[in-house]
Amino acid sequence: MLPEQDELEGRMVSFLSFKTILERKKPMLHLLADSQQRFAVYHARDPWAMLFPAEDGWLSDPALHFRYVAEVQAEQLEQVFALTNHQETSWTRHPAIIWHATDGPVRSTSVGDVIVNTQTGQAWLVMPSGFRAMFTSPASHQTQTA
Repeated sequence: MLPEQDELEGRMVSFLSFKTILERKKPMLHLLADSQQRFAVYHARDPWAMLFPAEDGWLSDPALHFRYVAEVQAEQLEQVFALTNHQETSWTRHPAIIWHATDGPVRSTSVGDVIVNTQTGQAWLVMPSGFRAMFTSPASHQTQTA
């Protein structure tokens, strides 16, 4: 059964709206609402983490296994992931992102990386499809980013 024409048009409008937001070049800090949260993004140091994502390294020694790369203001995890992936320009230039890892190569957030809500300490491991919830106390997150 094929989707209705109205449904297809609605999907296209949603896609075009999202693409338009991603393509904006000027800072849009005035659009950052109170409902948005801050997330810390950590990239796995081991390239094998993309093939075998596991929370062991995060739970045992985050500083050894992960690199703190950015702080992102967003409403949800999917938005953090989208914002921290290269599109037509480097994601480090987006106004909702504070880039911290200036000492190494820039790469997109990928499977095996970790995203942490800085207010709650809730951490998520990026999986091949979606995210796996983990827990990190706010105190341990603060010591990693200090």
